[in-house]
Amino acid sequence: MNNFEHLGPLALLVGTWIGDKGSDTSPEPDGTEKNTYRETVTYTPIGDVDTAEEQELIGVYYH
Repeated sequence: MNNFEHLGPLALLVGTWIGDKGSDTSPEPDGTEKNTYRETVTYTPIGDVDTAEEQELIGVYYH
């Protein structure tokens, strides 16, 4: 297992994900324009967060 166990189910997201099956369809005056695209998203743990009392905040950044 990885060292992100404290993230619970979010631990499975940590890392970089690449998708190459995106499809964009937009109307044009002379028909329809279709384009494919590739998308990359990276999830990183937010780290320690100061919260009130005994609350615990766990999360990930995505970009």
